[in-house]
Amino acid sequence: MSRRGMSLIAVAAASVLFIGAALVRFVVAPGGSGSSGALFGAFVQPGPTTGADRRAAVTSFESLIGRPIAMERVFYRWDEPWPTADDVWTRDAGRIPFISWNTRLANGGWIRWADIAAGKYDAVLHARAAALIAFGSPVVFSFNHEPENDPAAGTASDFVAAYQHIHELFEADGVTNVTYAWTMMAWSFRSGNADAYYPGDDVVDIVAADGYDQYGCPQGHAPWRSFSDIFTAFHTFGSEHGKRMIVAEWGAHEDPADPGREASWFDDAAAQLKQWPDVVAVLYFDADRG
Repeated sequence: MSRRGMSLIAVAAASVLFIGAALVRFVVAPGGSGSSGALFGAFVQPGPTTGADRRAAVTSFESLIGRPIAMERVFYRWDEPWPTADDVWTRDAGRIPFISWNTRLANGGWIRWADIAAGKYDAVLHARAAALIAFGSPVVFSFNHEPENDPAAGTASDFVAAYQHIHELFEADGVTNVTYAWTMMAWSFRSGNADAYYPGDDVVDIVAADGYDQYGCPQGHAPWRSFSDIFTAFHTFGSEHGKRMIVAEWGAHEDPADPGREASWFDDAAAQLKQWPDVVAVLYFDADRG
């Protein structure tokens, strides 16, 4: 995705919606009441224009948009310990970490979901549970986001079993500061493939989706899609299950033939989100993807 122009447009469109820290308990507490807006957050990729590390990138982004973000999306591989000192830093600045923990290893290999469900990695899970308890503040946790893109880790039923096992073990260990998110690609809701990966209403607090208008991406020739086109099926799924929702990644490319088209895309997204009060956070993906 293109970077700084998108960031400015995204926040300009979003500023009419998002009200920040007053919604922390609404997002984190499964039984909370409704509200009038959603948290605005982001993943910010470190780089030459943002800063060499995560802290520099986030503070640069916040300086650019003229406001703090309320939630930070972060990603960890299976063999990376978390929460980290950077998560403590973001917590102490008033942000809620949205932590995605995948079963990909640093060496490129995979941990099999079936082995997690069978208890083979319970020692790792107990360590993460203890670290979450020590962290002591709200965390949105998503196990293996976009599992439909990771067939090397197992089948849909394997993923469901692993998710349920992690939830059960964390609960048994006394983790109380976690909101459990289930994160799929937005197209999986449109295609009807998401259902097979759903771990169940009893273990999922938040239904989340990653989706983009990929028009102009160098990887292909995708049609221009509105925010509503991308996320309506996801929103319908979450509503049918009575769940709060998070747009966990989103963004759009510019249209060289129409300089105002991207700005209109974000304006339309803001208007749509006003109609979806059960979407409790939107996390902009600020990274250069070409």
